Amino acid sequence: ALLLLIAPCPLFARQPPFGPMAVADAPDPAAARFSVMLGHIEYGLALVDCSKDQTVKQRRAELEVMHSLESARDLMEKLLHDQSDRSQLIAVFGGVCTRIARY
Repeated sequence: ALLLLIAPCPLFARQPPFGPMAVADAPDPAAARFSVMLGHIEYGLALVDCSKDQTVKQRRAELEVMHSLESARDLMEKLLHDQSDRSQLIAVFGGVCTRIARY
């Protein structure tokens, strides 16, 4: 007899990849928030990949990713519409672009 065991995704037991390490390189509070948002997005996409065979978990993971993307979009729009102070925009997206280059 063939015994097939389906192991749960190891990502469900871990926390998202953000925290003090993710925000340590952020010189600005907006940059720190954006780093945390990118961590949420990356973690959520990994959960979507892990839950391909489980419809309910996959839908929940997709919704979590959509909420994270919505928050990131709102922050980006806020930074782009603030014409008086471009320093936050440069702090988040300027320089070597390490926050967004791997995506």
